Amino acid sequence: MNIIFKKDTWQEIYYSLRNNKLRTFLTMIGVGWGMFLYVSLLGAAKGMENGFDKLFSGFATNSIFLWAQKTSIPYEGFPKGRDVHLNLSDMEMLKKKLTDIDYISPQNARGSFTGTPGESMSRNGKSATYSLTGDYSVGNKISEKKLIFGRYINDADVSGNKNVVVIGEEIYKNLFDSKKQENPIGKSINIKGLFFNVIGVFRVKKGGGFENDQRAFIP
Repeated sequence: MNIIFKKDTWQEIYYSLRNNKLRTFLTMIGVGWGMFLYVSLLGAAKGMENGFDKLFSGFATNSIFLWAQKTSIPYEGFPKGRDVHLNLSDMEMLKKKLTDIDYISPQNARGSFTGTPGESMSRNGKSATYSLTGDYSVGNKISEKKLIFGRYINDADVSGNKNVVVIGEEIYKNLFDSKKQENPIGKSINIKGLFFNVIGVFRVKKGGGFENDQRAFIP
């Protein structure tokens, strides 16, 4: 280590740099450019990570979503193209076989990414078509809703088959007087001929991952 502090060492370095000016200049450019790229890529990666964290805040990023479609190959004498249907017994089987699952929430949805049309929702002469999802209370642990009014669906709503609904902010703005900050809790909206009491309103950030505020959730 003492060689670094010797005068002869620094004199040799000086003469070497002075006698090889072009090589020294190109080396400086190469090292500087490499450091610039490293810092830029590191900053971009960290910025992207922070962006995803903000985008999916409240959303369990270790989630897996499963849904059934048509079979693509024949199986045990059955032709391809058969419709596959998931049911609650499949949920119980997953719980037993995959003990590492923290939460599991079956859903039944119309509209959105399901490929099916949404449902008509109306109130006081105002109507529009929105996505409708049947959910369990545990669903809010997987994708937490930022509520601006009321609460989310609970176990009593599910077991009691209650006609209650949690609506997105866009639905609230369309069916209620949002300019006067009308409180929608306890008021009814008509969904496909049935009346549901509003128990909550949620808001989704712009570009908020898989969620949007044009959805309604019922038990």
